[in-house]
Amino acid sequence: MTAQADESGCGRCFDEGEVELLRTPGVPLPTDLVRRVAQKHPSHWDDQPAIIRRVLPQLVVVLAEGVTEPDLMARGLAAAGWSRWPSEQAGALAGFLEAWWTQTLRTESPPISACAVFES
Repeated sequence: MTAQADESGCGRCFDEGEVELLRTPGVPLPTDLVRRVAQKHPSHWDDQPAIIRRVLPQLVVVLAEGVTEPDLMARGLAAAGWSRWPSEQAGALAGFLEAWWTQTLRTESPPISACAVFES
């Protein structure tokens, strides 16, 4: 999924090139952009749920691999109202969250502590 064609984003936090990437389907996003998008307050976007859907495939990888401040990234998911998305989308994300939690508990030295994953 992509950002809407008229998405302008926060001009102070994201330049036009970054917003254009978010509008472009099938283009990998820089990891730093994915993290910054997920961490920002929803008011930075015209359609924050669409923005989160755009970064989500790479965001879940970043979360699973271990990142500092996962709670800030999860904040973007919560603000996007993911649990109210169409059932197929919400179910896929719920599946990831459950797998992330389970893997964290089963791993001797997970990349993110169980406490941080739980808080996220």
